[in-house]
Amino acid sequence: MFPIVVSFLISATAVYVWLFYQDVKRYPKGPTPLPIFGNFFSVGLLCPEMDYEIVVKVISQIDFRKLHEQLSDYSKIYGNVFTIWLPKPHVIIADYEGIKEAFAKKGDEFSGRPRCFPDTLLQNVENGGVIFSEGENWKEQRRISLHILRDFGMGKNLMEEQVLLSAQEFLAHMASIKNKEEIDLRHPIQVFIANIINKTLFGFSYEYDKSDRLMASVDQLNILFDEIKGSRLTMFAQMFPFVHRLPVIGYYSRGRYERMIDVVKRNIKEDVERCLKAYNPDQDPECFVQAYYQKMQTNLHLNYDNLLNVCMDFFLAGMETTSTTLRWSTLFMAKHTDVQDKIRREIFSVLGADGKPSTSLKNRMPYTNAAIQEIQRCANIVPLNVVHRTIKDTSVGSVPIPGNTSVIGNIQHVMAHSPVYKDAHEFRPERFLMDDGVTANKEAVEQLCPFSIGKRQCAGEGLAKVELFIGLVTLLQNYKETIENKLYSRLNLQKDKQLTWNRSSLVFCCRNHINFALHRLRCDIAIDERLFNIVRFRSVQTTAYVGVQKAQTNNKLVGDALAAGGVRYQFFGRLHMMDFHRSHEVFAEFSKQYGNLFTVWLPKPYVIVMDFENIKEAFLKKGDDFSGRSSLFPDTIFQNVENGGVVFAQGDNWKVQRRVSLHILRDFGMGKNLMEEQVLLSAQEFLAHLSTINNKNEISLCLPIQVFVANIINRTLFGFGYEYNNCDRLVEGLEAVNSTFIGIRSSKLTFVAQMFPIINSLPILKYMAKGRFDKNISVLRKQIKEDIERALKSYNVGQDPDCFVQAYYQKMQSDTQLNYENLMNVCMDFFLGGMETTTTTLRWGALLLAKNQDVQDKIRAEILSVLGTNGKPTMSIKDNLPYTCAAIKEIQRCANIIGVNVPHRTVRDTSIGPYKISADTLVLGQIHNVLANSPVFKDSKQFRPERFLMGDGVTPNKETVGHFCPFSIGKRQCVGESLARVELFVGVVTMLQNYKIQPVNGRELDMGAIFTLTLLPKEQPLCLTPVSLEIK
Repeated sequence: MFPIVVSFLISATAVYVWLFYQDVKRYPKGPTPLPIFGNFFSVGLLCPEMDYEIVVKVISQIDFRKLHEQLSDYSKIYGNVFTIWLPKPHVIIADYEGIKEAFAKKGDEFSGRPRCFPDTLLQNVENGGVIFSEGENWKEQRRISLHILRDFGMGKNLMEEQVLLSAQEFLAHMASIKNKEEIDLRHPIQVFIANIINKTLFGFSYEYDKSDRLMASVDQLNILFDEIKGSRLTMFAQMFPFVHRLPVIGYYSRGRYERMIDVVKRNIKEDVERCLKAYNPDQDPECFVQAYYQKMQTNLHLNYDNLLNVCMDFFLAGMETTSTTLRWSTLFMAKHTDVQDKIRREIFSVLGADGKPSTSLKNRMPYTNAAIQEIQRCANIVPLNVVHRTIKDTSVGSVPIPGNTSVIGNIQHVMAHSPVYKDAHEFRPERFLMDDGVTANKEAVEQLCPFSIGKRQCAGEGLAKVELFIGLVTLLQNYKETIENKLYSRLNLQKDKQLTWNRSSLVFCCRNHINFALHRLRCDIAIDERLFNIVRFRSVQTTAYVGVQKAQTNNKLVGDALAAGGVRYQFFGRLHMMDFHRSHEVFAEFSKQYGNLFTVWLPKPYVIVMDFENIKEAFLKKGDDFSGRSSLFPDTIFQNVENGGVVFAQGDNWKVQRRVSLHILRDFGMGKNLMEEQVLLSAQEFLAHLSTINNKNEISLCLPIQVFVANIINRTLFGFGYEYNNCDRLVEGLEAVNSTFIGIRSSKLTFVAQMFPIINSLPILKYMAKGRFDKNISVLRKQIKEDIERALKSYNVGQDPDCFVQAYYQKMQSDTQLNYENLMNVCMDFFLGGMETTTTTLRWGALLLAKNQDVQDKIRAEILSVLGTNGKPTMSIKDNLPYTCAAIKEIQRCANIIGVNVPHRTVRDTSIGPYKISADTLVLGQIHNVLANSPVFKDSKQFRPERFLMGDGVTPNKETVGHFCPFSIGKRQCVGESLARVELFVGVVTMLQNYKIQPVNGRELDMGAIFTLTLLPKEQPLCLTPVSLEIK
């Protein structure tokens, strides 16, 4: 046995190593990584043409505190685009042209952000704020925030006035300091800059002698990010996220940093609440927070969590970048007194000793501007920019870069080593001017990019430039910065030293700006998105583990829903107990033991909510808390683009796509008579098809019903319908969907891969867990794409649209939140959602009515009494057909076609009843159990439409109707509910108005289900007898 185990381990290791190096080939060439550890301990390969000194320098452990320097050395070996594995692959772009191509020319393709710790450290909510968010929420938060900031200064004189006011307070504080022979400017500069952003965001400022709270936050950040920069464990945990869940180790890799940042988050939250406490939304807002809050009342994209995140982003970035640059400026001025004197002479010539420094005078002070640019270049405070992420396969120059790759634009390298900046180590403001000393040097200015470039360029660049200009001019207009000659040689401007002096005219404490500057707002390493899913549940699983121990001890839930559900087995949870073909039945059995709220591990934790009241609390009353979706496969199988469409999307993109789509659908029928006309037209085609079938004694209704429903949604979406005798393409797409979900329900490997995403990278296993299902669903995806292209082929945007696709495409031209990928996803969602649910329900309806002839006859009698044999079944006469409407509800309840609803995900810590549920937890509201087992539906296995009516047979039974929720409830309720109701009503009435449905003579009806995307009835023939013959 032992040799077999050893052989297996050796083989598995060999396969892993081979796969790892196959993956390495997909990325730009860089230092050769080691499996698991990447370049943690490495490693340019020695070869004759390499410079010996460079090779010796890079063959050492990566020092994350000096990573920018090591990347510069690597670029000398591997060129300007290369990959370094930390241990995840990061593509490094080291030259200006490459960065410009990536972030400016191809900005959309590089606009993503990593979603891993510590990149997410500053976020209060997933994908929140501006700096570290991505996708539609980033665009919306950035747009709204910039609009508000412009109202409060950016782009107006008010910004300048705020900076000037803070500058005067700064000078007043300086004047109050008696001993200016030894002065540390760190604190005054910090308060000077903090007060500008504080007044803008929160409407208050700090006093210089009462700023301990501010400095405590700054010091905490300094410690926090210094430790993160030195933590290999944190970086290693990005490759192996289970590290975060290990006792003690998890604390050192993540927990302690979250604890540190809580100090800053708490301060921001206090400032926001203080600002809103006395604010009346009817008043004009006096600061950013109040203006954002005011817009929250009318804009669904804005919420309190994003407000906190945006304030955190703007406060830290707006404070730290400028204060750090100004602190460096004092050092450069003290070191280069000739430059300082030249700047002062220019200031005096324009402003005199008392004039206010206005940005309107910048053009008259070219040398001062050039000096500020040179300060920014030499200070170079961002050693590594915030990580970008490619959202699709792309390239830089001729070098391909795979989608979902972390990319770092090495701005630091550009400003420190670009050929444009000759003698870059020298401090020479003249490099930004032409020979006349006035005209700007366009080449040098263009490559100066301290605020980055492109779509993710710093949102506060305008404010920062005003702060730097006024800050430097104010200081040099009022003070001369010098150092005694005997101490001059000790003024070392190396960025890895702590700069202090005992005696000088000005002593500047500018501690290690590499470790304590803007880069504290970013992390060095991203994470593969597949592994991110493991990180997300760290806190959930930790909570659950503790909860289980307490539950076993105290025999109660201890306020944590994740504690219930039985003891799970390591790695596999309760996967071994699950039959995914009958998961709804398994959950029903679990509920008898664990109650209406419990957790099942598959092997990810899923909180199962079994009863109506709890589902109502979660999805309706606390809908925002439970509005997220899973980002795990197979939940993402229908998505063409990450977080695309309506059904499986979440966050702001879901809200936008849902709002726009519903608006368009209303124009094409939902809420208007046009919808009814489309359904009635398709119903007449359905009847015409049935009349062509000679032998109605044995007829399968599967295909006719599919085409009937498909043509309604097809005409709405794409503007065309299928012919009944030419619909193989439709059937092929639907069969691909059914076979896909039959396979997924049979595949425990797919669910194991949710816990261990590496499975999705291994040959054979990858295909079995995911690849084969992607291949199946690509059949339908291809059809949807063809239908969209067909609808758009001859469409002119100036014309009135004839279908959903054309209307969406028309809105794309003026709405940046809409795009082709989302159009495909929305069409996929509406086609499948509108097709499968109604088709399946109508097929069940035919079987249930064939089995219950008494109910069928009663419905038909009511129909004929109201409509006769030729009347059109319009929604306007529904109230005259109470029993028919009750029967349709009972068909939906008994068919109960959704065994397990689409998972919800909590977007914040929340609760159901007394039970706490952690953020990022998947939650299943078992609507199936409500319809099948709710006490409201007595004798629920019986088919009794009367349960939905009171004793008079006319008035609806409010209790049963209130618990009837086949379309779910709350914010994620089915978008197409109204259309489905019309289709079911017209479909059932049309069928029974014209035909009597019976089992085929001598055959029993099989009421068993096939478990696919829905619970399908088994295909079996029925006997249709025209009602006209029955009447005769």
